[in-house]
Amino acid sequence: PYLRIKMENRFSPGPQNKHLLSEKPERGLGMRILAQIASQYDGEYRTEAQGDIWIATLLLKGTGSE
Repeated sequence: PYLRIKMENRFSPGPQNKHLLSEKPERGLGMRILAQIASQYDGEYRTEAQGDIWIATLLLKGTGSE
């Protein structure tokens, strides 16, 4: 009983995007929320870049009951 959500988005890799999170506090809020959800519900949150694709994966463990 798992829920897996995978999101992919194009981005421009390079130094121009390196400091986006520190420049604007509202940037990256969704990533922090997903990490908190994973932590709260004994799940896992991962991010990675593959070329010009940013991938975020959220895995949550279910209770097994309906």
